[in-house]
Amino acid sequence: MRCYHFLFLVSFMPLVSSSGELFQSWKQHYGKHYRNIKEEQNRYAIWRRNLELVERHNKLNSSAFLMEMNRFADQVRLLNMYEYACV
Repeated sequence: MRCYHFLFLVSFMPLVSSSGELFQSWKQHYGKHYRNIKEEQNRYAIWRRNLELVERHNKLNSSAFLMEMNRFADQVRLLNMYEYACV
């Protein structure tokens, strides 16, 4: 069974050029607010690593599925889960 998901952020904000601007658009879309700048920086770092993983994965033509960014992209480091699932 094949599941297809499309990278939400590509269709959501095609004119956004930097990952910082993309993060701001993503935060606004999901209504994300952080307690302080340090928390926002930490969440952004997690989000950016996850975005890189999603983009890298979706570029592979051999994959049976596509990944997408969702409302949890700033909370979980997908890389650890992805590496575990692929072992």
